[in-house]
Amino acid sequence: MDNISPETKDKVNKIAEELGFKFNIHARNLAKNQSNRIGIVFPDDYLAFQTLDFFTGIEVSLIREIDDKLYDMALLRVKDIKKAINTRLVDGFLIVSRSIGEKEAKIFDKYSVPFVSLLHISKEILGNFDFIASDNFASGYEITEHFIKNGAKNIITVTSNNSVYTDYKFRTKGYIKALTDHNIPVKNTNIICSDMVFENAHSLVHSNIDIIKNADAIFVQQDKIAIGIMNELKNMGINIPKDILIAGHDDNELIKYFTPSLTSYKQNYPLISKEAIDCLIKKIETKDNKSITDKKIKGSLIVRASSLAYNNAI
Repeated sequence: MDNISPETKDKVNKIAEELGFKFNIHARNLAKNQSNRIGIVFPDDYLAFQTLDFFTGIEVSLIREIDDKLYDMALLRVKDIKKAINTRLVDGFLIVSRSIGEKEAKIFDKYSVPFVSLLHISKEILGNFDFIASDNFASGYEITEHFIKNGAKNIITVTSNNSVYTDYKFRTKGYIKALTDHNIPVKNTNIICSDMVFENAHSLVHSNIDIIKNADAIFVQQDKIAIGIMNELKNMGINIPKDILIAGHDDNELIKYFTPSLTSYKQNYPLISKEAIDCLIKKIETKDNKSITDKKIKGSLIVRASSLAYNNAI
């Protein structure tokens, strides 16, 4: 079929449609020795409260995109990778887990199986690999610059204290670059590292209250803890946005239930999913293991009342 012209293919498809012919995808799979199934590798705890929104958001987008490509899917854990290869359960993998180590790297190398990662994994472990994910540097930059344009100069960011979560590292780099580009000094005390969990908001605010009271704005690098911080500040009589501006990250569904409405950064899961699946399918069907794709997909800043200068927010 690869030697048939596009015009002839179109004619065949048109006649097949008129006759009600349905393509037998399973017969083609047998002929090509393919399963036409993609494995999505999630971490064991992907339904945990703090990470649920990210993983379910990307999962929904991946499922829709895979369906459109006439492929099936299998949800897998990291420990299932070798078995899935040996049983030919899948033709390739979409990696949405940071728990890929040297063991999995050796498996991918041994079996020359294609995979695309949607989360940052150390190149020291996997070497060069296909990587399509959110542009976290851009989101950190855009949020910080938005604060600056609304008059803020003394800006705090709350980031993760876990080095495994490199998304936060790039958001912090974006924050620093925005400050530098606008000739605002970067203060180490304004970079607050914390467990990024809702329950930690109380202790975080009270242990850093002197820094917070002197700040113009807070960029919290995850919505759930941003909500917790915002509530804690309100309970202390600190008015948002009159006394301090605040923004989160991820545009969590929960934020619509809180006042003031929280500015956040919405990741473009549909485009990330489309790019990742297109890349993986191309590798599966062309057997190309040499070319490497590295893309960072920008999302969009959703500006709401919590980050607008008070006169603009009321």
